[in-house]
Amino acid sequence: MLPTLLLLLSSLGLAAETDLVLVPLPGSEVQVPLEPDFEVAKRWVGVANEKTHASIMVTRMDVGADKMVISLTPEALAPQGVKVTSSRPVRLGEYDGKWMEGTQAGGPVWIALVGDSAHSWIIKGSARTKGTGAAVVRMLEGAAWGEPAPSALAFEIDAPFGLGHARDMAGSRMFTKDGAVGNGAGKPLFIVAPSLQAAPITEETARATFLTGSGVEGVVVDKAVAIRHDGQLGWDLRGKGVDATTKDPMFLWQRMVFTPDGFYLRLVARAPLAEANVWLPAFEAAANSLRGPLG
Repeated sequence: MLPTLLLLLSSLGLAAETDLVLVPLPGSEVQVPLEPDFEVAKRWVGVANEKTHASIMVTRMDVGADKMVISLTPEALAPQGVKVTSSRPVRLGEYDGKWMEGTQAGGPVWIALVGDSAHSWIIKGSARTKGTGAAVVRMLEGAAWGEPAPSALAFEIDAPFGLGHARDMAGSRMFTKDGAVGNGAGKPLFIVAPSLQAAPITEETARATFLTGSGVEGVVVDKAVAIRHDGQLGWDLRGKGVDATTKDPMFLWQRMVFTPDGFYLRLVARAPLAEANVWLPAFEAAANSLRGPLG
């Protein structure tokens, strides 16, 4: 078991003792001391204060901390709107780590990177007020690691035919060929991800997400169709592009289903372009099996 983040931060003079009970985060090894008015988040792995919009989000990556320390830089975070004001290397037991502070969307943000030789955890806290910011920092400082808690995704979905369940991460579920986790470049992939915030319920929103974040370059939309899933409005999109790593031509498919208040589930899939006719029915069948809250 990894030590608590409290031990890591004590050398920086940042940590403070807490007598709050550690709460396991579903689908994660991370536990946090839950401050008053905070609850375990429903749309991602972490905690949130719905009234103040303060939050902590945990992302686990199958990359060693030694590599992540090098790649997680102010320049890498800038496209997310994060302006880093300080960055300090630290040690967590025998492993490297990093503590970063800055701002995002006008509010303070704190990022702790910890891990071992095989995995990394990025624990990001954000707030809009100093009062809730102090609570976020206390929870970050008291974070600890234990056995993985069972995942508690808000939705259920059948695996696409030919793909296996690879992992759950930050409230999302990934399916890959044979359920393998690793280099998925140029291979079939299916991901279900909930939104973290509301968005306009429009085809333009669906198109904008389709064009980004899929690991595919030069994306073009071939078809967009409005659909209904359990009475909720959504859009199916098809298109193509080039794998950013292998440069192979890829088929892209996406379904976004919105709740009336603008939250959504995004189902995004890709496969080799030459196999589009094989994978499209599998992607659509899996999407049609989606059950549970849609955002």
